[in-house]
Amino acid sequence: MNYVPLDGILGSDYPYYLLPLASDLMYDFSYTYVKEDPTAPVIIGLKREGSRSPYSQVELQLHKRGETYTVEKAVYEAPYNKGFTFILKDFEEFMKGYWAPGKVAVKETIFTFDMWKAWEPLEWLLSTDHSRFDVQGIPQL
Repeated sequence: MNYVPLDGILGSDYPYYLLPLASDLMYDFSYTYVKEDPTAPVIIGLKREGSRSPYSQVELQLHKRGETYTVEKAVYEAPYNKGFTFILKDFEEFMKGYWAPGKVAVKETIFTFDMWKAWEPLEWLLSTDHSRFDVQGIPQL
């Protein structure tokens, strides 16, 4: 199946772009504070030149939990009104300093998570070279 960033996974409202192998919030956007609040900042990310993101910008609403900031809401804008709002809630600290949502919602699609686990990432997951993650380049686990 071809990778189409704006298509929904398994017919859901959750776009392929939000899969960790396809998205890269750190390198796809350049960020600026819109609201400099120490406990609930809001930042805007504008698409960087050369980015493979299908979205022109993202607004991230953050919340501080201990020493960690979590994304509570992300509003993506895309050409032709195909933007969406991504909401994360019911966070739990599953390891000291590591928080994960219990629910993730995009339009009518809601994912719920009973448990989170963490392990050291594989080396290829840490790469910032998106060309490694095209349809032919995604390693099989």
